[in-house]
Amino acid sequence: MYFVTGGRQTQSGLYRVRYVGDKMSEPERTPQQAAVAGHAETARQRRRQLESLRGNESPQALESAWKHLDASDPWIRHAARTAVETLPVTMWRKRALEEMNIDRLLAAGLALERFGDDNDRAMLGQRLASLDAHRLLPWQQVEWADLCLRQLATHDASDVRWDRMFDELRVVFPANHFPLDRQTSQLLAKRDNGLVVPLAMNLLEQSSQLENQRQQMHWLFILSTQSRGWTPDLRQRYFAALRDMDRFEAGEGMPAFRRLIRDAAIANLPEEDRDQWKKWFDEKAAERLPELPPARTTIVKQWSASDFQDLQQELGKAPDLQRGKQMFATARCLVCHRVGTEGGVSGPDLTGVARRFAGRDLLASILEPSAVVAEKYANTSFELADGRVLSGRTLVTDYRSPSAELIPDLLTPEETISFSKQEIVERRVSPVSPMPKGLVDGLDKQEVLDLLAYLLAK
Repeated sequence: MYFVTGGRQTQSGLYRVRYVGDKMSEPERTPQQAAVAGHAETARQRRRQLESLRGNESPQALESAWKHLDASDPWIRHAARTAVETLPVTMWRKRALEEMNIDRLLAAGLALERFGDDNDRAMLGQRLASLDAHRLLPWQQVEWADLCLRQLATHDASDVRWDRMFDELRVVFPANHFPLDRQTSQLLAKRDNGLVVPLAMNLLEQSSQLENQRQQMHWLFILSTQSRGWTPDLRQRYFAALRDMDRFEAGEGMPAFRRLIRDAAIANLPEEDRDQWKKWFDEKAAERLPELPPARTTIVKQWSASDFQDLQQELGKAPDLQRGKQMFATARCLVCHRVGTEGGVSGPDLTGVARRFAGRDLLASILEPSAVVAEKYANTSFELADGRVLSGRTLVTDYRSPSAELIPDLLTPEETISFSKQEIVERRVSPVSPMPKGLVDGLDKQEVLDLLAYLLAK
């Protein structure tokens, strides 16, 4: 086994690890293990045999693949469907639309959705709409809903030909089975604006009680698309849940994702209520910002790496980790960096940073942040037609938006600059780190050491 260490201008190394010793004999299998191994080998052979049928246009090949479209093993079912997809649609179009076995119908329907023409998809839509979805097994309902989503991606959900499908959806939703509810809620949100809100709100609160972040994010998004079905109580509960998104364990994109959901939810409010709810949300969000101690405005020293020649020895003198945590906030590191569940996400997560960098390398990044700038966290500079040059972190927005937004200073992420994309003359990655230089210059030497020791201990 080979692995490498280092990176970002730190000392790198290439290592080879090998076993030295007597060859170890395989333990004797139990009857259960032997049966499992035999079943797995049979399944692999079946999958490989199906994969070998790809492009074979004989009726026998189609027959061999077709009879495995309802296999319980998903890999075998996938291999059978992809084998069918490589054959001319004329060979299996009619058979797919007339298939009575539900599992085979759904697998063949996916193949027809992917490789058929518009008429094939229209006929498939009619067949899907005719099914009694509430009578299907749970996994069949998930596949049925997925095919319906693919159908409605390019069709008007209000078309009367989908009435039967939506009747079935109203029976199926909610099933309290998230993979299915995720699919059916996306479908109902396209038409049943009003029916979805109270049901999805209940599911959101259930997922909050379970602390299931993935499900919470889905229901927050679905609810943000709805304009009808709201009561004052539901609005209050929804925005309270949306406000709590800043507690989520997340990466750099979460603040932008939260903002997009919030903006969509506010846009779907009655016009006369938008300013009121935006103000409420902003006030509540401000209350949740971390309480920071006063910033150190007096410079103790412009620290450099040469001031810490005996770093390892100094770190070994029982540093005060609690004071190091306080300095993490005093130096404003907390605004952009997360340690554990505390801190911002616009900069790298420093939890477990000692597993990635040595103390001296970490100190160098603190003292000279622009020496090495990771591409993911680099600022972008824009030269505009009027001569202005703007630099900052670009916000994630809808790519179709005619404007772009920047955060020029990550210490004040709520202050943004917006400009038209048509004004951009040149765009380039800035070599200057968004992390300001000199953040620890207001700390004395022991406080800097305590801060570094705190980070290395987490």
